[in-house]
Amino acid sequence: MARVRQRVRRAGATVAVAVALALAAPAAAFAGVVGDWSMDETAGSTLMVDSSGNGLDGTIGSDVVLNEPTGDGGYAYRFKGDWRIVNDNRLVNWPDDERLDPGTSTFAVTIRVKTGALDPNIIQKGQANQAGGYWKFVLKKGWPRCHFRDEFGNTKAIGFVNSTLPGSKVADNQWHTLRCERTTTGVKMTINYGEPNEMSKFIRGTIGTIDNSRPMSLGGKLDCDGLEVTCDYFAGAVDWVRIEKG
Repeated sequence: MARVRQRVRRAGATVAVAVALALAAPAAAFAGVVGDWSMDETAGSTLMVDSSGNGLDGTIGSDVVLNEPTGDGGYAYRFKGDWRIVNDNRLVNWPDDERLDPGTSTFAVTIRVKTGALDPNIIQKGQANQAGGYWKFVLKKGWPRCHFRDEFGNTKAIGFVNSTLPGSKVADNQWHTLRCERTTTGVKMTINYGEPNEMSKFIRGTIGTIDNSRPMSLGGKLDCDGLEVTCDYFAGAVDWVRIEKG
């Protein structure tokens, strides 16, 4: 897994052979890494350990399967289960921490996933109809989408929904590194971040403060009932997660 991440970071520093799908977005400046989770924990572990030094460890639900080989020497978590049954044990959760809120800063979430699921929420902090705004990273019919909403309900979201571009649909049970960014001038979504087949979409526009008191969850929603509030559970594997903030 470390080998994969090093390759992504090196490639991100070069000029990638990317597909220009929208107005070019300026590079976001990030002050540092908020959280860095390699997800190499072995079976029986209860904490998803943050290697950034910031101590933002997540609590692993008892139904999350650990130590799944990724095929490149690393390990991943497997998320699975009946999406119709409300079950917080299939999630990884973090208590509310202001470092996980964008506030007014630049903010980026990068995650490596493998899934065949069409409409899951992958990772999020906060959700609709809750105070403080929210951010989330989702798939819509297999296309990835990056979504930010501020405390007043103003929204900026971008993704590849209904794109006909080859490789834009990532529910293909192959590994993809996905990146969701709020920059100083808009929101950017990238597929295969840092790799030769990287492709991005960008939407211009700014929104206000995003700062809620909700936990962050990986694998679906907390406080869902499957009826009025859908759980949008993720099914598949996650290799690693990284959050950066300006």
